[in-house]
Amino acid sequence: MNVRQIIIMGGNKTQFIRTGRIVYIESRDHRVIFHCPEEDYETRRNLKDIEGRLRQEGFIRVHRSYIVALDHIKSIEKGWISLDDHMGSEIPLASAYEAVLMEEIRKRNSIFL
Repeated sequence: MNVRQIIIMGGNKTQFIRTGRIVYIESRDHRVIFHCPEEDYETRRNLKDIEGRLRQEGFIRVHRSYIVALDHIKSIEKGWISLDDHMGSEIPLASAYEAVLMEEIRKRNSIFL
C-alpha cells in the first residue's frame, strides 16, 4: 500500500496531510497530533491504529506516545531521537523500541560508517 495522504474528518472541516510532510506523530490527552513543518493537525484516534496503517510508509513507533518518520531522523543518542524539523525536536526513545528502530534503519538502504 502506498499512502500518500491522511484525511482527518471532523465537524465541518476535512483536513488533508501529505505523509511526506509529517515529521512525527504524538499521542497526548486522548488525541493524536500530526507534527508537520508549518502546522500541527489533531484528531481523536488510536495511535496503535495509525502505527499499523503507516508502518509501510516509513513511520515507526519509538515510544508509547510517539511515532517518527524515519526520513526525518537527524541523530539518535541513548534515549533520544533528534529530528530535522525547524524546531529541532527531540523525541524520547524507549529501550523496548530501540532494536526494532535500528533494524528498520538497516533495511532502508543505509550505509553505516
